[in-house]
Amino acid sequence: MQCGNYSKNMHYIKKVYFFFILLYLSILTQKCKESIQLIYYGQNITNYDINMIIRLNQLQPGSDTSQAVALYQLKRTILFMHIADSLGIPVTDSILQLEAKRIAKQTLMPQRLDSIRMACGDSLSYIKYFILPQFVPRWLYSHFVWNKDIHKTQGDSALMLIEEWKRTGGNVSLYENLSGLGLQSLAQKYNFEYERLTVDSIQGIQPLKQNVNHKKVDAQAISSLPEKINWISSNQMESFDKNKLNQLMNNVLKKMHRGQVFPYPIELTDSFWIVQLIDFFDNKYFIGVIRISKIDFYTWLKKQGYSLESL
Repeated sequence: MQCGNYSKNMHYIKKVYFFFILLYLSILTQKCKESIQLIYYGQNITNYDINMIIRLNQLQPGSDTSQAVALYQLKRTILFMHIADSLGIPVTDSILQLEAKRIAKQTLMPQRLDSIRMACGDSLSYIKYFILPQFVPRWLYSHFVWNKDIHKTQGDSALMLIEEWKRTGGNVSLYENLSGLGLQSLAQKYNFEYERLTVDSIQGIQPLKQNVNHKKVDAQAISSLPEKINWISSNQMESFDKNKLNQLMNNVLKKMHRGQVFPYPIELTDSFWIVQLIDFFDNKYFIGVIRISKIDFYTWLKKQGYSLESL
């Protein structure tokens, strides 16, 4: 009888012992997850956060899977959220939910998206570690490029040149006016870029061969890989989608006569354009453009006291 009771007691003690072992391991695991590596703008970055980003990067071919890049990506996300908050354009949960639905609907790689969801484990982690880092740079940049206050100096310069052309354009010869040389001289006077372009509904906007110095510029926010360079970059011509091209042709160029300078600046993502219609034939517009670049994103960040290079 005593032997039976002893056996029962030992069995009970073992169960309690293993329970506490499991509890201890669970607490230890949770502490490892919550082990804080860094506090950045009031937000904790834990080992678990870093490991989750590494795990997701491993699922995306070509991604750098180092701990340094994962930490950079986490810090960049926190920094951009902080800046968005300071501009009064916070990234809300409802916005992120809409973005998650958009990605699910438009993805061309549903199997990879499923593997990312599985790696995250739950919907909250999926939003935090995948949707948010992809979305917040584009969100901030899209507000940056159209912010009137940020680009006021450049916009005012474009208005000033148009007003000067209105006052002095009549003084240039007919040849200078119709050839675009008059507007080109105005651009050179203030050291702004001048280009001759062709515009049509088939090929879109193309630089003429004379534009030997046609250069690439920051145009759209493309947040894909977490490398420190070229995460926002595309050709100036690629910043025109079909809708913008149609607007330029129908709302601007079709209403102009040869030699006319459009009376208002045309604002694009990366610059303000002063447009002159030089000629039109064979369903193609030939235009001259003074291009006044907006302040670029990196320069603006540094002026605000932020720097991606220091992350």
